[in-house]
Amino acid sequence: MLAQDLANRFRSVSIIGLGKNTGKTFTFNYLLRESRRLGLSTAITSIGLDGEERDTITGRAKPQVVVYPGQIVLTASSLLTASSLDYEVLAATGIASRLGEIIIVRAMGLGRVVLAGPSNRSELEQLQEKLEPFPHDLLLVDGAFDRRSLSAPAATDTTILAVGTEAAWDREDLLGRLKLQWQLLTLSALDNQQLLSSIETIPNDAKLVVFCGNTPQHIIYHSDSPGTGGSWPTYTEQGIYTIFVPGMLTDGLLAQVLPKNVPTSLTLLVPDATHLFLSRRSLDILTHRGVSLKVLRQVHISAVTVNPYSSRFGCAEPLSLLQDVGRVVEPVPCYDLNLGLRYVAKEDADAVSHR
Repeated sequence: MLAQDLANRFRSVSIIGLGKNTGKTFTFNYLLRESRRLGLSTAITSIGLDGEERDTITGRAKPQVVVYPGQIVLTASSLLTASSLDYEVLAATGIASRLGEIIIVRAMGLGRVVLAGPSNRSELEQLQEKLEPFPHDLLLVDGAFDRRSLSAPAATDTTILAVGTEAAWDREDLLGRLKLQWQLLTLSALDNQQLLSSIETIPNDAKLVVFCGNTPQHIIYHSDSPGTGGSWPTYTEQGIYTIFVPGMLTDGLLAQVLPKNVPTSLTLLVPDATHLFLSRRSLDILTHRGVSLKVLRQVHISAVTVNPYSSRFGCAEPLSLLQDVGRVVEPVPCYDLNLGLRYVAKEDADAVSHR
């Protein structure tokens, strides 16, 4: 039972998608249903906006978030007022969303709700502190599409990734996208306490920092115009260098900061995997040049779910999708929650089993 397994090991879980309409809300609702059946106390919120009747971009109907009696909801005040949900107010948080202050309520009956929560990791961490006085077994955070740089994986104990054919109908293309994101999401954390302590002293407005050993050698600030931050350091074969990017690391920024002559040991470092927006070509370049890519905070992934339905092409063969995705993410458990199946790798053949 996925919900029970999560509640046994974690206090907070985020659900993110490989793309839009890949089964993230279905996974979210499944966990809410299973939690109620098991008698688990659940709280829910979202990064950004989710649970609306129609997609704000495509206009297609979307599965809404279904709340059960006793479950705790953290969402914008205006959405609670407009909803048909019967609820009691537990607390105001003082944390603003674009649709009003985020309010903590307890559902008094079955209903549907639109979730609008904090827009960044810091506010989500504050929201979890506000939730502490109200007993709950599990906090579920719906990570809105394409907001990974602001999203929940870095502020929750674990993450579930939803993979669906809506992201790419062609299986080779889909698995290629999955392998790329999986490589980024599963990056290992930096293991150098001296360097970590040095990073804590870096000013908040730093855009990029170059360390030689554990000492900052060169800092570029957001206010610096191109060329005004001074020249790049001279690398030596004996030098051990780390380039720390506090914000998003994109293909364009990588091309600017990666030195032509890579020293013997060079590490690229970002806060966490949600700050990485790199193509397969960029990752291949880093591998070819012997550059190590690390994170400060490692994202923990506890499960992957698959959704065979595509709004354009229909439904793919679910068992083959489960097996294909399961092979990529093994040993992380991979589920088709709709069929109640889990991918199981065996020495002689792949298989699926009932959860």
